[in-house]
Amino acid sequence: MLDKKEEEFKTLKKIYNDDIRYNIIESEKPDFIVKDLKYEEEFGVEITELYYNQSSARLQKIPNYTYELLKNGIPRNDQGILNVQQIYISINNKWEYLGDTIGQKFKKYDDYIEAIVNTIITKTKKAKDYKKLKYLELFIEDKERYLQFKKISDLKYLENSEKLNKAISSSLFKRIYLFTIIDKMEILLIIGDIHSGALYTNENDIKKHQAFMKKIFDEKI
Repeated sequence: MLDKKEEEFKTLKKIYNDDIRYNIIESEKPDFIVKDLKYEEEFGVEITELYYNQSSARLQKIPNYTYELLKNGIPRNDQGILNVQQIYISINNKWEYLGDTIGQKFKKYDDYIEAIVNTIITKTKKAKDYKKLKYLELFIEDKERYLQFKKISDLKYLENSEKLNKAISSSLFKRIYLFTIIDKMEILLIIGDIHSGALYTNENDIKKHQAFMKKIFDEKI
């Protein structure tokens, strides 16, 4: 199993995988310092994971945590957030009980957007103490995958969220990369300055992409 820094480096290399152009230095505040040899500038990259809350993070990250909760009960700091849920399977048009598990109440778009907002706000507060660099980027690995079975057109809920847009504009990050899954496909959403950076090609391609996304957003859900 990879340790925390190795996992962060793996995420970083999804974008900064050109070893000739980019010189990567491990750091703490932020997680990495990237030197762009082409433009001779240094910038910081912070890596984080997206969870609805700390209870959800513990449930997903701690080995055998579900078993422990079912055996010993839900601790006070998780009560009201996590709960025991029953699992059923349909066999010959009849629902058969399989057992219990630990989960959370059904989540909505507002819950997902709130999780993204809280992640950005938390990291922005911490970024105030980071080393002074040309600029900062934030990489977010979406561990909740709320959009996994949604349509790409559902991204309009994120696009139109005043709360999310305010958090982004108030952040200290030039770009935010959200690695997620939409409609069962791995998707990268770039939020912020899309007119520069490692994945920038040219303005014509950006216009084509914006027109394509507008067409998707205009589709009826």
